[in-house]
Amino acid sequence: MEEYIEGAGGTSELALLLLKHVDVSLAGFMDDSQYLLSALGFLNRAQVRNGALRPALLAHGMMRTHTGVLAALGRSADPCQGFAREMLINYSLVLLPSFLCAEPMPRHAIQALKAGLLSALINISLNFTDAQVLQPLEYILKKILPAAMAHYSVLWRMVTMLSTLGAVVASRPFKASRMYPFWRVILEVAVDRLPVLTDYEAVRESMRACDNGPCSKIGGKSAFSRCSGCYSVYYCSAPCQKADWRLGRHREACATLHASRHTDLLRGRELSFMRALVHADYLAQRTEILCLQIGYLNQRPDVDIYLLFWYTEGKVDIKIYRVGVYPPTYDWGIDWAYWARRKRASGGRMELHLVVTTCWAGGTCARMIPRRCRDARVSEGLARIAALPMPRGGEDVVGDMYEPLVIALKEEDEGSIH
Repeated sequence: MEEYIEGAGGTSELALLLLKHVDVSLAGFMDDSQYLLSALGFLNRAQVRNGALRPALLAHGMMRTHTGVLAALGRSADPCQGFAREMLINYSLVLLPSFLCAEPMPRHAIQALKAGLLSALINISLNFTDAQVLQPLEYILKKILPAAMAHYSVLWRMVTMLSTLGAVVASRPFKASRMYPFWRVILEVAVDRLPVLTDYEAVRESMRACDNGPCSKIGGKSAFSRCSGCYSVYYCSAPCQKADWRLGRHREACATLHASRHTDLLRGRELSFMRALVHADYLAQRTEILCLQIGYLNQRPDVDIYLLFWYTEGKVDIKIYRVGVYPPTYDWGIDWAYWARRKRASGGRMELHLVVTTCWAGGTCARMIPRRCRDARVSEGLARIAALPMPRGGEDVVGDMYEPLVIALKEEDEGSIH
């Protein structure tokens, strides 16, 4: 690979040459598909072997070029000379996730959607039944697109195409496609999150809670000042900031938070929308979550717990775990000691919610988005109900036995934020 880079005059120059070669090969693929297949194969090998080539390709318009390839190949099933069209589509679809999920998320997914990715994938779903096409397509429709809709920009783009997508998915030919169930989930996720998006855009100011543990102040963001060292924590007053620096041990965490903020590429509207999405999903499933927590604490009364919000396949899946413990095979590098200390300092007014999303090349990443309350009535109520006798059977048993108590506890939860 180094020889190719040197011959082209550098990584950026090689990326530009590769994309030009793809454009030229695409123009004549019906007469001879070998050149396009070779270009796609080289792209796949090259971007894996050379880490610097992927960002160079993306900087030169890889998403626009690659979406154009998928659009041209998926437009019909007419055979082309040389290698089969299905093989070309296979190469293209296998290559797509590593670029869609490249950092910073979700910039490149947005570029692809703007270039017409949805239309290209819809045509491929309609026109092809070969396994070498449908297997990589299923991965994109099941794992990549639904997960990407946890991001504000992707969801906004999907919602603008909602009427068109809904008409296509509801059509009789599309319902006969093997990909129909995955498209239906994508449509359902977009429809379900439309109210969250609408409410988010209607709110002029996001909410914040004071990060000094003993303080219970919650209010509009403008009423709080942000730490100028880490830009990650907020305080309602100078005394609260001083107290957290001296007694709350923010002095120890400030530099680490500053460093993690610079490595976390999810900021601004993307991050604030994710908080809004987590809060909306929490409220929508609050009864089930309370029952889940009560059942768990009934069996493990002395365990410190957190909720895990999975957004890796579209609709959220909420699980409960012991603080400091990940699901098997996962390790997201969370500073559990820091978050456990903050939770204890809150006196029951903070609940840890770990949010998992899809990141580079289909992997996962996680960030803590805690729920904040003005008082400890919910945490105290959870402990009180969990101490009552109950048979084994999970949250369904809790809901059946103690429905009035759970409903009352749910009402106590009004006014919490994420």
